[in-house]
Amino acid sequence: MKLSNYERETVVTFNEAETTAAVYTHNPPLIRKLKRLAEARPEECSIANVTHDSLAYDFNVPKSWVKITPPKRMQLTPEQRQELSERMQKRHSQA
Repeated sequence: MKLSNYERETVVTFNEAETTAAVYTHNPPLIRKLKRLAEARPEECSIANVTHDSLAYDFNVPKSWVKITPPKRMQLTPEQRQELSERMQKRHSQA
């Protein structure tokens, strides 16, 4: 069965009572990462189910592994920008 990109989703669910989170995903890089973790750390991470002709996986992971980390914003002053520019030019000229 072929799913559209919109239908290939990743869903993370957890509740306040349990220490684990359920991760359902169609995302190949995330599947590979979680499969490696399930092999390396079976006491913490496990494959709960495989569906859609092995294109979707359900994993159980510790809730502490679920993080939302926004990217750091770099607010540079004009002086800092100039200094970084000079540093990069110097590095490229040395190469």
